[in-house]
Amino acid sequence: MTNKIILWAMLAMVMVFGCDNNPPEIDRPPPIDKRPYLNSLGVQLNNPYPVVGETITASFIYDGIGTPSWKWYKTTQDEHYLSSVTNKTSIGSGTTYTVKQADKDYWIWAEVSYSGNQGTASKRPQSTVIGIPATATVSVSMKAERGFSSYDNSIRHRVTVTLTLSDGKWYPNVDGSTGKQWVTMSGTPNVSTWDSDGLPLGRELTLFYEKREPTALSISNITATLKTELLSTMRNNTNVTGTLTAGTTTVSASQWTTSSSLY
Repeated sequence: MTNKIILWAMLAMVMVFGCDNNPPEIDRPPPIDKRPYLNSLGVQLNNPYPVVGETITASFIYDGIGTPSWKWYKTTQDEHYLSSVTNKTSIGSGTTYTVKQADKDYWIWAEVSYSGNQGTASKRPQSTVIGIPATATVSVSMKAERGFSSYDNSIRHRVTVTLTLSDGKWYPNVDGSTGKQWVTMSGTPNVSTWDSDGLPLGRELTLFYEKREPTALSISNITATLKTELLSTMRNNTNVTGTLTAGTTTVSASQWTTSSSLY
């Protein structure tokens, strides 16, 4: 009889403890997101050098899936990827953003996500927000480069002269023929006879002088000098509302810098 009692007691314990109606939950991995990734290079901006008061419009050039959501940020950090920015401020939503005075000298970023895609895509303009200054200075800088061109087995020589505004923007219609009139080039070789072009890039007006030769050219004291007597003419080609004064007016180079970017 004693053995039977013990057996029944053990059976009861098994029934009590073996039939837990609330078993411990099992940790399960999160569901796999099977949405395709958004092309991170798809954002385009219509205003690469934004000025206070202007509007930047963003678009996505690839096929996103689902509903897009646009966000705008500003930051003082000079980063190539928004994911690298650690200190940013949200400033708007939608496909357009009108630049404010408080945004001056900030980088503006547009970011988009799609409900049917993983990830985001983003882009910033080529410069921080540019002001509309009453006064500014213009300075000249220069670099002399040469490199082997596999295109025609020649040595490509390039002298780049840059006119930089301390604030403000060169008008988009300023070209190389106009910019060359504001600078005197001297030294050896005589680059003023070379092929030339110009490109306004926001605060910078870049002038290119190029020549290809079978062998490397010698160089001696190539000098770029700003024609300060034409400062008023330069100002008329910017958004500076008052006076344009001169900063650095003369720069020189006596050796070539080897550049692999010259092909």
